[in-house]
Amino acid sequence: MKPFALAVCLVLSTGLSNPTQARDLTEAEGKIITQAFNIALKANELYYAGRYAEAEALYHETYALNASIPENELSMASDLHNIAATQAQQGRLVEAEETARRALQMRLDHGGIDNVIIHSKALLATILGDLNRFEEARLLQQEAVELTLNSPEASKEDLITNVTNLAYFTEQDGYVQNGIAILNQVVPMLAELPKHDTVRVLNALGRLSSLNGDPQSAETYYRQALLQQGDMTPSPNWSTRDMATVIGNLAAILRGQGRFAEARGLFLQADSMLVGAGITTSEVRANILDGLGEALRAEGDLNGAFKAQRKSLDIRLAIFPEDHLKTGVSFSNLGLTLLQSGQVAEATQALEKAVAIQRQSDDPARFARAALNLSAARGAANDFAGAIELAAEAQTALATVLPPNHPELIKATFNRAWLHLGAGDAATGAKLSDAAMQGFLSNRWQMDIEVTTGAEELRDTRRQVLSSVVATWETDRDAGMNRAFGAAQWAQASKAAHVAQRVAARFAAGDDALAALARQKQELVNLWRATDAQYIALLTHTQQGDPRLAAFREQLEQLSEQIAQTDRALAAQFPDFARLTQPRTVSVSEIQSSLAQGEAFFMPVSTPDETYLFAMTATTATWARSALTDRELDEAIRRLRADLDPSGPSRAAQALDEAFAGDAAPAFDTETAHTLYQALIAPISDSLDGVETVYVVKEGALSGLPLAVLLDRPVTLETDADFQSAPWLIRRFGFATVPSAAAFLAQRATQPTRPPKVALAGFADPAFQGAPDAETPQIATLFTRSANAADEVRALARLPGTRRELLGLADALDTPLDHLALGADATEAAVKSSTRLRDAEIVVFATHGLVAGDLSGLSEPALAFSAPDQPDETDNGLLTASEAARLDLVADWVILSACNTAASDGTPGGEGLSGLASAFLFAGAQSLLVSHWPVRDDAAARLTLATLSAPPEAEGAAKAQHLRRAMLDMIDRGEITHHAHPSVWAPFVVVGAR
Repeated sequence: MKPFALAVCLVLSTGLSNPTQARDLTEAEGKIITQAFNIALKANELYYAGRYAEAEALYHETYALNASIPENELSMASDLHNIAATQAQQGRLVEAEETARRALQMRLDHGGIDNVIIHSKALLATILGDLNRFEEARLLQQEAVELTLNSPEASKEDLITNVTNLAYFTEQDGYVQNGIAILNQVVPMLAELPKHDTVRVLNALGRLSSLNGDPQSAETYYRQALLQQGDMTPSPNWSTRDMATVIGNLAAILRGQGRFAEARGLFLQADSMLVGAGITTSEVRANILDGLGEALRAEGDLNGAFKAQRKSLDIRLAIFPEDHLKTGVSFSNLGLTLLQSGQVAEATQALEKAVAIQRQSDDPARFARAALNLSAARGAANDFAGAIELAAEAQTALATVLPPNHPELIKATFNRAWLHLGAGDAATGAKLSDAAMQGFLSNRWQMDIEVTTGAEELRDTRRQVLSSVVATWETDRDAGMNRAFGAAQWAQASKAAHVAQRVAARFAAGDDALAALARQKQELVNLWRATDAQYIALLTHTQQGDPRLAAFREQLEQLSEQIAQTDRALAAQFPDFARLTQPRTVSVSEIQSSLAQGEAFFMPVSTPDETYLFAMTATTATWARSALTDRELDEAIRRLRADLDPSGPSRAAQALDEAFAGDAAPAFDTETAHTLYQALIAPISDSLDGVETVYVVKEGALSGLPLAVLLDRPVTLETDADFQSAPWLIRRFGFATVPSAAAFLAQRATQPTRPPKVALAGFADPAFQGAPDAETPQIATLFTRSANAADEVRALARLPGTRRELLGLADALDTPLDHLALGADATEAAVKSSTRLRDAEIVVFATHGLVAGDLSGLSEPALAFSAPDQPDETDNGLLTASEAARLDLVADWVILSACNTAASDGTPGGEGLSGLASAFLFAGAQSLLVSHWPVRDDAAARLTLATLSAPPEAEGAAKAQHLRRAMLDMIDRGEITHHAHPSVWAPFVVVGAR
């Protein structure tokens, strides 16, 4: 969603000119004047309440009354001015322009004072701007500014309003820098201005900064504006709608940065403000609801998104004709949400209306987006002929205005590839997919692969690239494995972009050479995106020969080259940082050359229709296709997790003890465990002959399940003895998770920078205040670095068992207690400042691991610690992944022992912990031991100690074998109740390539 337009002041005329300057009024005329005046006051109330049609009807009444009085043209002009304002608010812009021109001309012809002339020109400029005639709007607004400067009747307030509007129209006409320069002329006056004018200027500066590729400054300006308007009372100078617009602008900036929870809260606040003021049917509220819908859709809350977008559509249908462009926007937004939620027929209906409306516009990009969405809906309904025809039309429309290999064109080509594949035309699908993939690889930073921010964008980018995997399977299965493997890695890279973006931003905030380059890359990418948006916007209201278009294209090319140069510099000077923040792919042969005898690499990739399995050893490489869809995989893992997590669905860890295991043998879904084995392992099992250790790249739901719990044959498990003798996959293989294929190779090629000096550094049992058995509260606000965030951290469930776990480990390793941070001492600040952490061989974080991604829009995973009384930028009780990446570690093991990779609704997943793992590996850790669900204190202590205490014969073995040995020992010889149940022995996974 674009930032909302500036609250351009449409000044209503409330007073009437005095006809007695020409002659005396009769008594009857005086009554008419009074009647008209009173009706106009009522109309103004209706206007400011958003009831524009009712207001317009009353303004027509006043016009008729004033027209009955001779020589009363200036009063009639005021009525026409107000009628034009209501017509514009209802979307009848052509009619509004004609009415506004009549009002302006009438005032000019009959000696209207400067103020009313200024207001008339400003209103007409606003209407022209809404008609996308920005050059005319800019020139007319410039006339209003000049008249304001030269008129003794005009106030400083009029000047600020008109200068702000001029800056707005100037940037809309393609001159962003000029718009900023115009605003900068009034910035020195801010201290002298009334609050409403200060807010107006700050809001304008925020919008211009956003358009200029500087979202950080935009956020600062919007927050300053909010601070200024905090204690203001709505007035005609700065109305409730204006206040809500500022909040909406800030929310839009945050949404664009992937800070969905914050954005959602602000959109809700703005909507509540409007509804509370009785403004329930206005375009401002429709914009707010659009933004809310986009934030909810990005979080994956499709039902919430639908409700918000449906309200927006209802508002626009009440205000505008059904074929209005803004109504088309609502139909398009609603259709996309319906399509993503699987309601294909309803989506098709909405999108057909959107396409019909957008086809009439002069905006090929907007038409193409709606048409591509409709083509996807038709494809989902198996109308591939109609879908392919419409998608080709959309791509042709884009190609007329966009340069080759523009991201919009690449996405359109990917969409066409999917449609041809769905229609059974694999040859054409493969050809289109190859062409799109070439463009994608040459422009991957433009394709959002490095800055993907939301669930919606993740699905879109991932789905596009996977078309290459499907096409290769259908057309070049035997020889095309390496190409498909590369495409599959890019599909997974889109999911890793969350943490990579945050890490890059964290490093850019520093003051060293790496920070300077990271910041330069960030600023260049922001500027490219802003310039591209301006270029596309300019296309809607100018001709192809306009020299500004050529200038924009040249600027985009220059920025692209500068970004490429910065990437090369980062790769040369800081290769570790580049590997983490700039996704890349590796070949099958590179993976094979890094594998030792007895090792295998395994990467499953699920799609909406099937799952592809890539498996490699040092001497073999194979790929296979399973009929398991991503939805079926999610449901199957959800069923298994229900039997594995003894605490049930919870947001993070809970304090557990022996009491959670009852007397009866716990249940376990053996059918699902075997079905998953058949779908994921059996198709590539021949390539795993002789393998002991399997390194797995897992994503989505699969990242929340240890493969060790799968069963390689059907069994019935009723007693503890049955569980003990079951054919668990852990009996055949040790498993280690790696974040990506590239990360696997990178870690294999690096060694610790120095030897460890101490055995153990540990942090456990932070001073949380929630009940030990309480569900963790919703914590979407945790990432605001605020006092409220610290309060939310304090409310997390206590973890007293983690103290016993860490003390037991310290005792076994002869570690003094002063090497541990317990209770109130277990703080984020202590982690960042600890020298023992820097030099420890083993690091333990026994605390809540908070999962990012699907949970309430959290944009970055984190570990929770004791929150300080006075939180600040360095310590609010949360060590985020991007902060963890800045630690300096040499640890052989980092243990995260109180994590839960399921969402609060039980949805399985692990991208959050994968992000934390990637960050700790980047910081220097060799391997991680991570829990997937809350672990019993006794089981956690035994499993971790057994994993860390390798016998002499195991020296040099893979870390996955250390954990495998501990798990098998628990199954076969455990002295804990139900020790052979996988909820007891299988909570931990190894992360890393060692």
